[in-house]
Amino acid sequence: MKDYQYFSEGDFQLIEKAIQQAEVKSRGEIVMMVVKKSATFWEHYLLRAIFFTVMGTGIAVLENRFLGFSEESIPLWEWPLATLVIGLIVTSFPIVSRYLISFRQLEKKVYFRALREFTAQGLAQTKEATGILIFVSEFERRVQILADSGINKKVGSETWDIQVKEIVQGIKTKAAGQAMAKAIQEMGNLLAQYFPATGENPNELPNKPIH
Repeated sequence: MKDYQYFSEGDFQLIEKAIQQAEVKSRGEIVMMVVKKSATFWEHYLLRAIFFTVMGTGIAVLENRFLGFSEESIPLWEWPLATLVIGLIVTSFPIVSRYLISFRQLEKKVYFRALREFTAQGLAQTKEATGILIFVSEFERRVQILADSGINKKVGSETWDIQVKEIVQGIKTKAAGQAMAKAIQEMGNLLAQYFPATGENPNELPNKPIH
């Protein structure tokens, strides 16, 4: 089982219970998903590799130009290799690498990963287009809420913006599970208002958080 930064197993159980309770009173389907990372960001690692190699080559050229070679000199080929290895090791730490990627890129990667998961997890196939995905990506520190067309016709995006802010605040205060459960409860009340449960109310998707 993966060890997540913001959610414990107890949190996942609390969230599952909240989803179950929310879906009992409405025809909506809520799925909560958390991932370690939304993308590999391979292009950024490639750019870093090029940058550190060029920097190492530059250091080697300067050393040769101003200091000349001696028995104690570091061989030319070692500078690019050393800066490449050290640079990639330092920037591999999430706290460092995250700040080397633009805010826009982080937002974009999380949004498109959430879109893919919306389809992959069956939310686009609910009977009345009443699926909601709450997507959390830990590396990027982003929360994305996506709702299907049936819900979007009745609920504006500003509602989800408020929910995202509440969940993010809960994560910041180390109360991610409680904040998520509260947001799901509010979603359940909203779904019950527009899509109240009827005699037939099958559970179309699993309630257990995906992680």
